[in-house]
Amino acid sequence: MNHFTARSAVAAAAAMAGRKGNTLAVILRRFIEFNQSVCAKIAEHLPQRRTDPYALYDQLAAEYMNAAQNQLVVDVGGGRTCAFTKYKDPEAHPRIVAV
Repeated sequence: MNHFTARSAVAAAAAMAGRKGNTLAVILRRFIEFNQSVCAKIAEHLPQRRTDPYALYDQLAAEYMNAAQNQLVVDVGGGRTCAFTKYKDPEAHPRIVAV
């Protein structure tokens, strides 16, 4: 995969713009279009594209909650229910306080 520096990307955009009479606005617009097309092509292959942030949060909360005995876990914004209570290890005896 080729990696572009800012200068080479601007040079590529200028080359795509073509004639000498084109303004900076045209060059900039074409560069942005080029950048968007490259981003659209590689976005599907990035790992964060497939990661569910809520599932990751629950997983990390469960790991930290059960990492040691008798931990106090504060669920800020927890409301009536806590999303990661189901991951509570009874042998670790964590205490969950929803605020």
